[in-house]
Amino acid sequence: MLVFYDIDISSRTCRNNQNLSYNRFLAFFSLGFFAISPPILMTLFGLLTLMNIRTRRRRVVPINVRQTRQTDFQLFRMLLCQVTFYIILVSPFNAMYAASTILGQTSSLFNFIYKISRLFYFLSYSTSFYIYTLSARLYRKEFLKIVNTVLRRLFKIETNQQPRQKNSTTNQAIFAVVISVRPN
Repeated sequence: MLVFYDIDISSRTCRNNQNLSYNRFLAFFSLGFFAISPPILMTLFGLLTLMNIRTRRRRVVPINVRQTRQTDFQLFRMLLCQVTFYIILVSPFNAMYAASTILGQTSSLFNFIYKISRLFYFLSYSTSFYIYTLSARLYRKEFLKIVNTVLRRLFKIETNQQPRQKNSTTNQAIFAVVISVRPN
């Protein structure tokens, strides 16, 4: 596809050629490849993953069936949120891109809406973390554990665990040896 792009040395940009048939092909290819197929594939593989998890759980009897159902529901809700947000954020840009290619000359309002939809398109790549942490308690708990661990290591905060007797006895023995070896 890069064959049909021109490099403009004066403005230092790479833009598509003025070939109208190629521009239409590129617009509809982008619409199908970026707007239609990803939600379908995300839904398909997400549902297959959920079915795989369920069949594996049937082989091994779960201890807590209620918690298993809650986890399955959280995974399904995460999948549904991810696909929905992807469609909401990506589809307008691809539709605007196809429309701009078909229409040719556009108004300033159309260009403004195109730029806003482009912003949402790029925003779609950073939404996964927020969707997962907001839609599933499981991810929130794991995220908080990781943050807690990082903060403890960063600030060298001791945990509330009691030290083992073996270590405290060893430390006392080393301290006694150091005192006895010290010259007067």
